[in-house]
Parts: sequence; structure tokens; C-alpha cells
Amino acid sequence: MDFQYEVKDTGSEEVLGYFYLDLHPRDGKHSHACCGPIQQGCLDDKGKRQKAVVVLICNFPRPTADRPSLLSHDDVVTMFHEFGHAMHGICSRAETPLFYGTRVQADFLEAPSQMLENWCYEKEALRLMSKHYKVRHAADFTFTHYEKNSQRICVQTVSHLSLDGRDAAG
Repeated sequence: MDFQYEVKDTGSEEVLGYFYLDLHPRDGKHSHACCGPIQQGCLDDKGKRQKAVVVLICNFPRPTADRPSLLSHDDVVTMFHEFGHAMHGICSRAETPLFYGTRVQADFLEAPSQMLENWCYEKEALRLMSKHYKVRHAADFTFTHYEKNSQRICVQTVSHLSLDGRDAAG
């Protein structure tokens, strides 16, 4: 794994769980991005809460000797989307594995991920989280109102079509 992190509640300092990042391609690794549980955050057989542990898997370009790993905008959107699933799993307070994390209705399954994706279309958010790797200053981002809103509308439409198909199927 590339990195491991601990997630704490800032009010109580309680450790909620952990996540690992596996960011770069390697032989034998699948080619799509995903987030999955290593240990589900729920009550164990003695009624004690076990900490959620998740892994966020991506295939971002590897850094080279003369440049860091450079992410496209699509890569950034993917990272935020999958991180939404990671936080959904870590923040889940289910009692049983049956209802842990992303084991929810489809419309709620994608909600945290889609909310985080929206930051990837906000100029100020992009400016805060990125910079040109050579000159070290914030890059200039230009998104038209149409581009930003068409992305959100597309995501919502696909989600609704998916749900409508499930409802019609019974």
C-alpha cells in the first residue's frame, strides 16, 4: 500500500477507522478505481464496535525522476468520488455488517461521493488543492456555467435512470 491514515472525530478524538491508499498501477492489479472494506465498522460478536478499515484503489500515473504524479481533472474527480465511499464506510455506525457502509439503497450509496465530486468543479476549491508542479503557484481554471451544471445534471440523470430501472423490475 502507498499510504495509511487514521480518521478521528475532531470533537471526541475517537478513532473512527482507517483507510489505505493504493494509488498506482502494478502488474496484476485491476485497472478501475474503487473503494472497498477490509474490515467493516460494526459491532463484533461481543457487542464492541470494531473500527472500519477501507482501501481506496486507483491507477494514477506514477511519479518519475523529473516530475511528480500529475493528475488529470478526471483523475481528481475519481479520487474525490472514491474518497466519498471511503468516508461513507468509515463514518458508518451500523450494528451489523448487513447495513455497514455502502450497503444502502442505491440513491444513498452515491450521495457522499457525488457531493465530494462537486468540489472538483469549483474554481476556488481547485485553486486551494492544486498548483503547477514547476512554478508552484495555483493554476488558472476556467469552467463555464454550462460545463459545471451539465456534469451535475448528467450524474443526477444517470442515477435516476438507474433507480427507475430497479423500481420497474420489481
